[in-house]
Amino acid sequence: LAGSTFGEIAALGLLESRAASARAGPGAAGCCVLRVSAEDIQQAFLDMEEAADHEHEVYWNLIASRKEQLEQGVPLACMDLVGLRITDPCVGILALHAERIEFVSGDLWSPLADCGPSGAHVSVIDSGQ
Repeated sequence: LAGSTFGEIAALGLLESRAASARAGPGAAGCCVLRVSAEDIQQAFLDMEEAADHEHEVYWNLIASRKEQLEQGVPLACMDLVGLRITDPCVGILALHAERIEFVSGDLWSPLADCGPSGAHVSVIDSGQ
């Protein structure tokens, strides 16, 4: 689909292997793919002006959070599955697609409907009550 992205997991240095591939469809008038290197992405964020400090911080916090999820194998590691190895590529890919939500005491979570933009999903409570 025009405007789609792929390869961001590898480009951000989160996994060495790719979780997606792209192929031009039959009958397509043509397909143009623009390649942006991981170094270029990282340099763009390093070169941001002071006015974009918030975006810069959000970007690096997202990378740190995703790396932590990957290292811990969350959410699958929370489920005490027999034979699960945190080093399995599928564990890492799922960890990077999972949305981590943190709450403070008194917060209320209202899950989205299955017909929402993210579709049907499963929630895993890692800690707390």
